[in-house]
Amino acid sequence: VRDVGLGTFGRVVECSKGDSRVAIKIVRNVRRYYDSALIEADICERVNREQRRQNKDLCAKMLDRFGLPSGHYCLVFERLGLSLYDFLKDSGRPFPMFCCRDFSRQLLEAARTYVVSLIKRLQCRMTRPTCIQTTSETI
Repeated sequence: VRDVGLGTFGRVVECSKGDSRVAIKIVRNVRRYYDSALIEADICERVNREQRRQNKDLCAKMLDRFGLPSGHYCLVFERLGLSLYDFLKDSGRPFPMFCCRDFSRQLLEAARTYVVSLIKRLQCRMTRPTCIQTTSETI
């Protein structure tokens, strides 16, 4: 176990077992951070499910999520490379334009995948028959 990042929300630690490495985002026991982590986990699950369905690999895979008795919330992701922030901080130079184009394309494709899954869910809800109960009053 080693620290990978520290932020307002909490910290990210890298854990390994054998050849397998994961990044665990440990969210502080603060109500608004906890609630945001739940929303983030729901979004990640939806995006990951849609990616599997489309056989795409655009976003980090969330492998698990769980709460701790201390009130902290954890999100387990596949371990990737440095964050963009850390990479820029370490290199001291801006990204070349071709990298920026790749990042932009990947972000837009990931956003599109998420929006398409939301639209499908809304369409499904709208086409679901609803039971309307009417009451007749006698005068």
